Amino acid sequence: MNLSLFLARRLYYYKGEGKKRASLPAIRIATLGVAVGLAVMILSVAIVLGFKNEITSKVIGFGSHIVLYNTGMSDSGEGNPVTLDKILVNDLKALPNVDHVQQFSIKSGILKTNEQFAGITLKSIAKDYDTRFISSHIIEGKLPDYKNNETENDIVISKSIANDLKVKVGDNLFAYFFDGGLRARRFNVAAIYRTDMSQFDKILVFAHDKTVKNLCKWNENKATGIEINLKDFNLLNETSFKVAKFVSRYNIDNDTSYMSFNVKELYSQIFDWLNLLNVNIWVILVLMLAVAGVTIISGLLILILERTSTIALLKTLGATNTLIRKVFINLAVIILLKGMVLGNILGFSLALLQKYFKIIHLNPESYYIDSVPVEFDITAIVLINVATFMVSTLALVLPSYIVARIKPSKVLRFE
Repeated sequence: MNLSLFLARRLYYYKGEGKKRASLPAIRIATLGVAVGLAVMILSVAIVLGFKNEITSKVIGFGSHIVLYNTGMSDSGEGNPVTLDKILVNDLKALPNVDHVQQFSIKSGILKTNEQFAGITLKSIAKDYDTRFISSHIIEGKLPDYKNNETENDIVISKSIANDLKVKVGDNLFAYFFDGGLRARRFNVAAIYRTDMSQFDKILVFAHDKTVKNLCKWNENKATGIEINLKDFNLLNETSFKVAKFVSRYNIDNDTSYMSFNVKELYSQIFDWLNLLNVNIWVILVLMLAVAGVTIISGLLILILERTSTIALLKTLGATNTLIRKVFINLAVIILLKGMVLGNILGFSLALLQKYFKIIHLNPESYYIDSVPVEFDITAIVLINVATFMVSTLALVLPSYIVARIKPSKVLRFE
């Protein structure tokens, strides 16, 4: 075993009452400081990643990654629909990173009971619609089989709308639409969903594709737009550019006025808020790294000051300043590693408790979620551990040079 490491281990432990115990309170304080700092960093990253992924998945669930609209205006001043050209749809599916392409139609109106009413946007669920998101958030009832024409009068409303209208699954209510005149439609509440995204929950109602298109006076080859889901969200900007380039060529060849928008462009306020979380996490990481560094430096300084007689004795026996400096650096590294192990255990334990038991709750109206979300990223956690070790180890070099200032003749004179 390396001599400096052997001496460091002897300083870290001593035999007492038949077992090993920490020799100095400073060791325990330094270990606890590193552990708490690392645990806070792990929790912070896990929570921020949880927030970003949870909210992003909800926004994408309602609107997909990229949406294609017809930006042209009709004679009445209303937006024109997209023509569901098979060539257009198939070519979009063939683009790199595109996972799924689906149509959708929307129609604004009012849901009304005898006592209450609510402004809503009716969104269609067509045969090619990916229903996994809405199905996973249904809390009452069951998502209708919209491939069946018998479900044309079934709708899925949010918990927020259900509370406002005081209706439940199985109730009937009327919807009114204005399109050159008043049109009424009777619906049955087949299911109720909840996502806590208030800007969607308060207005969005899902219905049969045929029903919405009839209200819009469109045939089956028309739709409000085309939604495009991607395989890799990290390639959103790159794929958006390719989709926009393809749509531009399609417009020239077919005399259309289609435009594509990605989810960050359509919901910029939400994603700007999520980007602010990145700033917060960097501030926390820098502060916690500083805390860990200062804690381990303080611990090393205390250890050196409390072991001046040991240092003087080692120098008297012929030990060089370099050897003694290595001894105390190794001692501090032992403390650091123990603190990092405890920090990882503490951080993961608290994160798992929150993940599975939802201990800390939030106001959904402010945070779009009812409890603090947690998500682990192994790469991020490994980088945090590596950064903590490197910063703390580098911080040990300067205080270790105090060893050279200790004079054996002055110290041993008073022993």
